[in-house]
Amino acid sequence: MRNVAADNAKFILIILVVFGHLLETKVSSSQMLTDIFKTIYSFHMPAFIMLAGLFFNTKNNIKKTYNNIIVPFIFYNLLYELILFASAKTLSYYTLVLSPAWIMWFLYSLAIWRLITPTFLKIKYPFVISVVISLIACNFNFIGYPLGLSRTLTFFPVFLFSVLYKDIIFKSFSFKYRALSLIAFILLLAGVYFSDIDYRIWFGSRSMSTLGYDALSGALLKLATLMVSILLSILLFTLIPRKNLPTTNFGGNTLHVYLAHGVIIKILSFAGIFTLLFDKFGEVYFSIIMAVFAVVISITLSMRFIKNINEYIFKFIQLKQ
Repeated sequence: MRNVAADNAKFILIILVVFGHLLETKVSSSQMLTDIFKTIYSFHMPAFIMLAGLFFNTKNNIKKTYNNIIVPFIFYNLLYELILFASAKTLSYYTLVLSPAWIMWFLYSLAIWRLITPTFLKIKYPFVISVVISLIACNFNFIGYPLGLSRTLTFFPVFLFSVLYKDIIFKSFSFKYRALSLIAFILLLAGVYFSDIDYRIWFGSRSMSTLGYDALSGALLKLATLMVSILLSILLFTLIPRKNLPTTNFGGNTLHVYLAHGVIIKILSFAGIFTLLFDKFGEVYFSIIMAVFAVVISITLSMRFIKNINEYIFKFIQLKQ
């Protein structure tokens, strides 16, 4: 039986994921877009990662990870590489550094988290150890895009937190004092929005030294952003509708939205559509148009036929259940 609140959360989050990637096309052209962008990134992927950890279990883990995560990753990673190659007529930076292509980092990292979590669950203080590893890793320049190491290590504590403390997440969906949660959520988001720290910190894809921080300040800031991301995610969950909505069923298909939305964005970006819209309407109306477009893309790609197409393709390389 599916969890209604979790499905509602997934659909809201996938809209934010799509919206963030749409804004990314022009984020370097506008401080306002940068501020909105970093605010979204402070919690939307951590919240998604927490939901992934919430429903993790070790039963048939390897087979499920291969069929549900690795197979979609293989197909779409190749597809994104082909799109990037068709545009640039050369191998992408991702391929050159052996990194997952663009948004495919999430599936790549998720597969690794699922495979290493059973080992971490057997040791003492697994969450603390994962945080320490993340803080140490953030200061090494070679831990970045190559092999997807930086994001994998940066966000592993978020995944592990959700696995270890499922009760906290489930209880957050039924938290009674939602007005207090809303106030705290808004205040914390405002703090992120008006902060002057480098927005790329929220990506988790670069070492802190490459962003201009020394070892100590970099580690402390990384720890602070990690805690803020977890807190924002939990506060968001307390605000999620708990009843069936017209869009609730879409929450079960967010993987397919995540996989395919980047194809639309890349094609439109290469065609110059986003630059055209930004130049014509300016940053405010551009952001509104992108928000509406994000909803349209998310609903469209949540349709059953998209899932059917993907499942038909994936079944040729999946293991039999």
